[in-house]
Amino acid sequence: MKKILSVTLCILILAGVFSLPVSAYERPSGKLEWTFIEDEEIISACKESFLEFIPPEEIDFNLSLIELPMLVYCTQDEATIFFAATHASPVETSQIIGRYIFFNYNLYGKEYKNPIGLYAMKNNGECMHLIDAYEKGLVDLEDFAAHYPDHYRLTDAEYACVTRLNLPVQSWGWAYESWEQVYEYIPATGDESAFGYAVCHALEDIEHKETVIEYFGDYTVVSPYHYTPDPLAYYVYLPESDGLVPLREAFENRVEGIERFFTEANVPAGLMGDRDGDEKLTVKDATTIQKSLVGLNSPSLIENDLLLEAVTDFDRDGKATVRDATAIQKKIAGF
Repeated sequence: MKKILSVTLCILILAGVFSLPVSAYERPSGKLEWTFIEDEEIISACKESFLEFIPPEEIDFNLSLIELPMLVYCTQDEATIFFAATHASPVETSQIIGRYIFFNYNLYGKEYKNPIGLYAMKNNGECMHLIDAYEKGLVDLEDFAAHYPDHYRLTDAEYACVTRLNLPVQSWGWAYESWEQVYEYIPATGDESAFGYAVCHALEDIEHKETVIEYFGDYTVVSPYHYTPDPLAYYVYLPESDGLVPLREAFENRVEGIERFFTEANVPAGLMGDRDGDEKLTVKDATTIQKSLVGLNSPSLIENDLLLEAVTDFDRDGKATVRDATAIQKKIAGF
């Protein structure tokens, strides 16, 4: 349990260390309207089924049928879907089932085998986790989603990113905040209504706690951590081929619109030499670098210190010197 909490804490800390992409998902706002089944006979059957399903050692207090938290959402041809819990911790959770991600406001179950507390009861009274019922083809998620509004349906790109990168989406540790910071959607053209591709940042494994700086033409992307299997851990989903490739591969293959990743995505990326952070290379950048080298005030719009240091090193020799300012001046002059 301590190990699980440590991993979760690490994920949450990483989320605050540097700016990551923001998901296309928009959290439901306003009053959420659930529809419940109030038939006492159905509710009682679900309670009895649930208590028979849960191992006694996972129940940390004596539950009667009256005390058991229970909400029945819908009955379908082969099963009834309901919420139940024997234990709750104040950790907001999510779980991906099929093409849906479902959210809840607590971590349910003493052993956390069901992070969102959703179950299904077959018509014969057998209880199981909702995800298991779905995988057995016993429930209709479209119908359930209509009764449970705190959800989001994954797009093809999201689903590909989740399944092909093997992100731990079924783990309770991936609360919606962490999931929300994994995906960024960028149209390939100026037409915002046209879907181009998806970029995802996979926080799967940290190999080394060290700086990663990679160059993509005139741009650089940085990270304070080294991930595996790809150091930057940015991937691009290509809808035409239904493929998922590393950012480097997408850049080298000249994927249409890939340059928008460096200019529009909310990631630690910047134009080399752009010391003042105005997204263009000018004499002002050379002057700002010279001022910073002698200790004079040299403000910048770039708030990420690692990125600021990387873009200042225009000649890419690993340090900021007056040669960087000179190289910028030559570049502007056409040399």
